[in-house]
Amino acid sequence: MIILLSVEGGVGSTAHLNMVADGDFNVDAVGNITLNADGTVVIDKDYDSTTATTTKALHIDLDRTGTVSTGTDTSIGIDVDVDHTGASGGSIYAYGLDIDVVGDGGGTSAVQGINLGVSGADTCVGIYINNQDGGTDFTN
Repeated sequence: MIILLSVEGGVGSTAHLNMVADGDFNVDAVGNITLNADGTVVIDKDYDSTTATTTKALHIDLDRTGTVSTGTDTSIGIDVDVDHTGASGGSIYAYGLDIDVVGDGGGTSAVQGINLGVSGADTCVGIYINNQDGGTDFTN
C-alpha cells in the first residue's frame, strides 16, 4: 500500500520521486534509500533483443570527491555482511558472494567470473584474503 507518492519536476528538469510504502521502502529527502524486507530482495532484469548491446542489471556508481586533509577517508562500493548463526545441527553453509556466469557458445565468446581492476594508489592490491581460521585460501 502506497501512502504517499509524488513526482516533482517540469519539462527539461530532473524528476524527483518520493514515496513511503508502509515503512518497508523509503526514499528520504536527501536521497537515502532504505529497504526492509522479510523475504528475498530480487533484481530481475530481463532483456530480449537481436541488437548487440551492453545490459546491466545493477550499476553502482560511488563518487567520493573533496579534499581530505586529515583523518581516514574510506569509500566502499558494496559492503556485504552475512551472519548465519544459531544452528544446532545439520549442514550449515554461508556465502558472502555466489557468482554464476553462463556464456553463449554462438560466435566468438568468453566469460569471466571476476574482472577486477585496481589502480591509482601508492599500493594497489588486486585480491586481499584474510582467512582468519587458517583454512584454504584458494581451491580449484
